[in-house]
Amino acid sequence: MDVSILSQLIEEKQFKPLVAYLKLARDCLQGNPLVSYWAMYYVLEQGIKTPAQDDQFRRCLAQIMTCLEQVSPFYCLNYSCLM
Repeated sequence: MDVSILSQLIEEKQFKPLVAYLKLARDCLQGNPLVSYWAMYYVLEQGIKTPAQDDQFRRCLAQIMTCLEQVSPFYCLNYSCLM
């Protein structure tokens, strides 16, 4: 994930209800990237549930998905070892 992407999302109008999570993700990016990952995951989840979505909002959601997909192998649990 990139700090510039998070800063851009914080400025987006439609992400206003989720600014606290975006700021958490930005602030934890260097020190605790796992918290940052799950904060962004929550933002994505809530964004998908948003009924009024314009093209810019969808592009931002796609950008979040791309970032999460790039780092997900590092943060996903391996459930096969629990069975």
